Amino acid sequence: MKYYQDFVDALSRDRVAPVYLFYGDEVFLHRKALERLKDKLLAPGTADFDMTILDGEEVALPDIVRAAQTTPVLNPVRLVIVRPAPFLASAGKKRNTEEDRRETDTEPKGQAPLVRYLEAPLSSTCLVFCNPGPVDRRRKAYKLIADHGVAIDFELLKRPDTAKWLQREVRRAGKQFTPAALDRLQDWALPGLDGLSRELEKVLLHAGDSHVVQLSDVEAVVVPTREETIFQVVDAIGVKNGSGALEGIRSLLAAKEPPLKILAMLARQFRLTLCVQELAASGLRETEIASALQTRPFVVRKIREQSGMFTRAQALYALEGCLEIDSDIKSGRREFLPAVSDLLLRVCLSK
Repeated sequence: MKYYQDFVDALSRDRVAPVYLFYGDEVFLHRKALERLKDKLLAPGTADFDMTILDGEEVALPDIVRAAQTTPVLNPVRLVIVRPAPFLASAGKKRNTEEDRRETDTEPKGQAPLVRYLEAPLSSTCLVFCNPGPVDRRRKAYKLIADHGVAIDFELLKRPDTAKWLQREVRRAGKQFTPAALDRLQDWALPGLDGLSRELEKVLLHAGDSHVVQLSDVEAVVVPTREETIFQVVDAIGVKNGSGALEGIRSLLAAKEPPLKILAMLARQFRLTLCVQELAASGLRETEIASALQTRPFVVRKIREQSGMFTRAQALYALEGCLEIDSDIKSGRREFLPAVSDLLLRVCLSK
């Protein structure tokens, strides 16, 4: 959360850039940052005169430039917000053609008006681009924003930071979490403060007048994510609870998850179990394993705890069973639920 605090600190010192780019997956903090800018730049009741919000998927780039060049009416600085900003977004790994490389070295087609503005942005306007997800840092527009303004990657907060945020929010409500309730809320809510804030609101309502948020409050109103449900399925398999594992599979089906997607998640879990077992045995630390597997450290921690329930042979047997079922379903030889039920039973009985 340091990136957000640095932004707030800069505003408190009256350091307002003429152009910002907010990108990354923590869109909750995108909105909070915009609120901070609005409060800093615009006097109460003047937003209708000196704030413009544009849909970056609909508006033409010359129109963005015209909005940015408009003189403020009632405030020293005009606020122009463009969201999303698809013309700055990363197109992912598929962008690798010679034409793409030439464009990113100079300027993309159609962006010349924006690039010219960004070469000398007006101090009388604060132009803010908001884009969820990654951006293409090779773009000339990105480089100019970074040179003449501020580009901030609003990455998802690490688990310790989300815990601090949750504890702060619940204190504002005059309550506190039990450790188990705090852990379960982080496990079950969708990634990001957006999901956590929605679930926290429901949890606080359920807690009512109590000054302590209990585990039962969280479990009563929060629905586990797909990832967490898969963890629960594998946990149940690990303790030889076949009916509990099958109940988890049925809950995913009831939530309209496609059978092949459920199977892929289950296979991924056992594949990660095998990888974590091997990497941990080689002496790698949790953060190093997370980096090697390109996943979050707390996921590695949970898989590492889970992997102790399985021998390598059992995890490999489960993974091979998932792959076999996938092939059988696609060829029409078997149906999903009976096949998975049989696999869960066989893995629970394996040694």
